[in-house]
Amino acid sequence: TLTTRCVDVGTLLRFYSELGEVMPDYNPRSHTTNDVVRRAIIPLTRLGDGGVSYAEIAQQNAGDVTADRLVTHEWQNIFSHLIAAVIADALGLDEYGRVADDLIKGRFGRLRCDLEKKGAMELKYWICAFCVNQHANICGGFGSPPPVGAPEYQRWE
Repeated sequence: TLTTRCVDVGTLLRFYSELGEVMPDYNPRSHTTNDVVRRAIIPLTRLGDGGVSYAEIAQQNAGDVTADRLVTHEWQNIFSHLIAAVIADALGLDEYGRVADDLIKGRFGRLRCDLEKKGAMELKYWICAFCVNQHANICGGFGSPPPVGAPEYQRWE
């Protein structure tokens, strides 16, 4: 059910570190959560004519778990800031600037090490972009496709 879908910090960091493979032109300074959902999460979670939430894929065999935290956010904000804020929270930081800088510069090992030292890799978050089945909720369909000829179009098609 929706209440038992969540993603842990380790999963979010892995997703972010691999985002360039799914969205080759990803720019951490300009791409929004909306961009990432439409161009990465939706294609990654498509199954046939529908799909599932990212959390359902990431949580395979996790059983009935609930989130430790609920995150609200604005879909037009910068996606790297969302992930940085979640990681900063898991680390007990008051601000996410340093974490955002590490994400932008690709210092994923440093962040992973910090999270492991803090024992926070398995802290679970409910974030609608990851926990809601976007195939069933964005305009009742898949949203607008990327421009024809763009590298993302083939994955979309």
